[in-house]
Amino acid sequence: MGKFIGEEISEEDRDDLTEAAYMMQEIYQTEETWYDAIHKVKEKCPKVMLWQLEGMWRAIDAYVDINL
Repeated sequence: MGKFIGEEISEEDRDDLTEAAYMMQEIYQTEETWYDAIHKVKEKCPKVMLWQLEGMWRAIDAYVDINL
């Protein structure tokens, strides 16, 4: 997985990110804190960086806030 923002990623990395994003969306509905959710997804998707998982959580949270 690319370590720096803007670094090119492989097709496998994209698949890992997509899997993590869908998992994060499911976990968002059951976890009370972003910390717990991020670490649950990280256990199942170890290649995905913590900053990427935090970005997923924040994006989902913003989407929910906008659509309430």
